[in-house]
Amino acid sequence: MKIEKTLQTPAAFLYSKIIAPVQADIAAAELGGYAYRKQFPDGEWAKVKVTKNVIDREFAMLTVTRFSRFKVRYLITPLNANASQVRVSETVQPVNWAAQLKQMVTELLVGNKRRRNYGRMLDSIERSYMTA
Repeated sequence: MKIEKTLQTPAAFLYSKIIAPVQADIAAAELGGYAYRKQFPDGEWAKVKVTKNVIDREFAMLTVTRFSRFKVRYLITPLNANASQVRVSETVQPVNWAAQLKQMVTELLVGNKRRRNYGRMLDSIERSYMTA
């Protein structure tokens, strides 16, 4: 899945909104290479590692569950003082054939919803800047 969108927000504001949930999880100033365990509401656990952190430009992380490896990457390009372009990419690597089958069915059933949710998240970031 890939999304590319131009937002009427500065790169610094956009970047701060992207990393805020991770900062809340780890409460650490230095993100690059940071790894931690996260518990989900259903009781499942995941290992999360920040794989790349270039302030106001790029943020990438790897989340490993017992079923899959999720890679998410945000590339931010400042267009001018008040606008930025963001490219979001997410890849899923199932760990076995059963997880791969589950991922294929999930993508078929809710793939568009995931893309729509990423779009909504970006729209929400843009709206929060407009009202700030």
